[in-house]
Amino acid sequence: MEVLIERVVVIYEHLWPGVLSSAVAMLIAYVIQRLLIRSSGYSGVWIVEIFDPGTSSKPVKVDRWKLRHKKSDGTISGKIKRTYPDNDKRKWRCSGIVRDGHIIAPYWAVQETDDSRGCVFVTKNDTRTDKRRHVYTGQYFKREGEKLIARDIKFIKTERSFILIKLGQMLRRVDK
Repeated sequence: MEVLIERVVVIYEHLWPGVLSSAVAMLIAYVIQRLLIRSSGYSGVWIVEIFDPGTSSKPVKVDRWKLRHKKSDGTISGKIKRTYPDNDKRKWRCSGIVRDGHIIAPYWAVQETDDSRGCVFVTKNDTRTDKRRHVYTGQYFKREGEKLIARDIKFIKTERSFILIKLGQMLRRVDK
């Protein structure tokens, strides 16, 4: 019996460093994956302005899209929240793809009682005045009864990616 206990103790002493190093390696891989996702120019918060047909001066609805972009395959996913009008508190999910200056993303309501769903197709706007921000214009499509309606929309990137913020902070420290 003592021999068996000694073997268990020896196995335990040699096993825990391997388990610990595996856990640390998994944690490092997870952190690297999160940093790569955050470093994409498409990851982050976007403001989406929705316009009535024929007008593009003042949005009738404004949504906040929080997106994650996987550079490896170009896919995006995220959460959408209506911010204007103030009394509309609906939420959606989206999943889509970024290809050749286009964002294509279907969306659907989070609440089961809300039948809101559709698809967004926007293209990078190279005529923007603010060269530092991503601006995309296009349309979203949804069904209302038997009709398929389209509304003009504008995607505006509001927050820089995590990596760019950290890099800017580090560069400012070096300059001082």
